[in-house]
Amino acid sequence: MESTTGIATRLVNEMLCNLNQEKEIVVVTFRKEDQKGGAAREFYQQMGFVEGELCTEMNYPLQRFKRIPM
Repeated sequence: MESTTGIATRLVNEMLCNLNQEKEIVVVTFRKEDQKGGAAREFYQQMGFVEGELCTEMNYPLQRFKRIPM
């Protein structure tokens, strides 16, 4: 039987299973005003991440999303 869970969800779930849940987990994605970022931002929020600080990597404006320790 084929899973209906997307690859991104499976990857994040695997990541969460293998990382220390007692520590903050941080991912970097697009900023709110970036048209490329809507789906990624919504996905991370659905996975329990909250908006963090703005940042720039390789001269591109981004934002950190954090998953608070359980």
